[in-house]
Amino acid sequence: MATQLSDTNILSNILNIGRRRERSIYYRPDGTPTSPLPADAYSKMYYLSKGFTLQAEKKVSEGGVACPLCEFIAKDAFGLSSHLRKHTKEESIKEEIK
Repeated sequence: MATQLSDTNILSNILNIGRRRERSIYYRPDGTPTSPLPADAYSKMYYLSKGFTLQAEKKVSEGGVACPLCEFIAKDAFGLSSHLRKHTKEESIKEEIK
């Protein structure tokens, strides 16, 4: 899709003049955040391949088990298996509606 060139606004004709580079905070494999780093497609691929993530790891209290689908933290594995039934029921209800 081609964009229209403007005679009155020269900045819209040139891609990055007057604009800041997109930045994002990455999290190292040990969980510590970085300062804002470049977040263009190439940089994201580079940092993610080095083991960085875009979201902080969920802090789990001692003896707790985190749900991989939401932010719920169960006390033990049995509690997590009970909680996961909630997600499977929600998915089956969504499929029935369709």
